[in-house]
Amino acid sequence: MAEIDKIELDFRLEDMKDWHQTVAPDFRKRMIKNLVDAMSSSVNPFNDEEQYNKALLINAGIIEAEKFYKAESRADYYHLIAKSIYESHQAVEKLENWQSSPELPRQFDTALNLAEDESSEDSD
Repeated sequence: MAEIDKIELDFRLEDMKDWHQTVAPDFRKRMIKNLVDAMSSSVNPFNDEEQYNKALLINAGIIEAEKFYKAESRADYYHLIAKSIYESHQAVEKLENWQSSPELPRQFDTALNLAEDESSEDSD
């Protein structure tokens, strides 16, 4: 993903802490790339792969900036980023398992039948 090099990092001077100076911009970009990798899924809600990758990159940048300014130390930053990567990976895994579940079509049919039953009762 070449676009990672073009990303503008969020620098809020009013929120800067002393430890922020110890984190190189390239390291922050690498953390954004790790977040993108964790959030990437075979389930693509967009028709366009480029649009999907751009959305992932934007969301990862937002998450990284939130953790960067929330953290009280460099170690805390690492911990918050690692936790976000883990949670993103878990969410993607859950989504992919749900999408590939053989129960999904049956659940959808059941929900559809319930909706049809309710609408026929309303018209009686």
